[in-house]
Amino acid sequence: MGSKCLFPRVDITFCNLTNSNDRMTASFRVLDHSVAKRWLWALKFLLNRNHHLEKNFIFHGFPNSERKLEFLCAQLNHAIESVNSYYAPRSDDLRYEITERVTPNSVFRNGKYHQKILHKTHHHFELLIGQIWNPSRYIKAATSAADFAIGQINLLTHEIEGLCRSMEVAQNPQALISPIMILSFVDRPFFDFKASDNLHFSLSAGFGKVFLKYAQIGKDHLTVFYENDKEIFDENVSAPCFFSGEFTIDWGPTRSEQEARELKKRLLRWMKSRGLKSDQNLAMGRIQVAELIQDELSETKILESQKKLAHYQDIYSIVIHDENSVTEKTFPYRWTDANYMKRYFDAFSSRSPLNTLFYYGR
Repeated sequence: MGSKCLFPRVDITFCNLTNSNDRMTASFRVLDHSVAKRWLWALKFLLNRNHHLEKNFIFHGFPNSERKLEFLCAQLNHAIESVNSYYAPRSDDLRYEITERVTPNSVFRNGKYHQKILHKTHHHFELLIGQIWNPSRYIKAATSAADFAIGQINLLTHEIEGLCRSMEVAQNPQALISPIMILSFVDRPFFDFKASDNLHFSLSAGFGKVFLKYAQIGKDHLTVFYENDKEIFDENVSAPCFFSGEFTIDWGPTRSEQEARELKKRLLRWMKSRGLKSDQNLAMGRIQVAELIQDELSETKILESQKKLAHYQDIYSIVIHDENSVTEKTFPYRWTDANYMKRYFDAFSSRSPLNTLFYYGR
């Protein structure tokens, strides 16, 4: 009989995109607070019920990613054309047409990231989808194909943003990039935060830290501030209200407490200048739920560790060790598979109607 787990742990096994037998496992200790425990339960739920892991939307900000800028721009334009094919020919109040097209040169040139056009594509997504509490007329009338394409505009816009930021930073060989991983599942259930959960929000960031994924339509205050997004409407800027078993992992350098305090001051000044609500009860930042058990991957060897992670651009399995139980799930598919997008679309099309809008949370 195995020994009791001293603390809940999540093991993620990464594999090479072209050779699934070339693997590396990273272990994460789940933090000892109420939100982390509820998150772990929600993650177990997803694994036990075989929810589809969105492998096309995991690795962000790795400059030498297999999902290259040319590919991502082509995919975004394809999604735009799919949306237009449904809405543009209409003659009623559902007519909608996106005229922008994204090219590598329009978002990255002369070693610099240019974000304006991506703010526009994301704004189109916001108009087409609406808010959780006020869904747009467009999404209410959408077919599964149009619905899916609207979501892809959102995901691909964010993926291009992350890649271009890291490409810009990488122009300086002495600078450290800040890649992240986002683990999203189709048709995941969502749960409300409690008022007491606000105590766990922070502006922390750091190598191997695991955070709850932002689970709503639009953007949180910190993201809009960082991106200087002038296209987004204020009603689409909102503090986190829900969570799921989804999560993000930071792989960039740690933000010190002093840096976090200064960031909060700047964020509050920006919110005031924009006329956005700010009070002590507003949830700002993210909630950390786990941390890397640093071994093969370590912040003291951050450049070497980031190179290793760049080599393993796929996820083979997730295993949860909790007290006397083990929950394990392997993911025997890749985004490069010829039938991946069909598999992905089929999972999307069969999701619960209640989760239609929640799907688009960043």
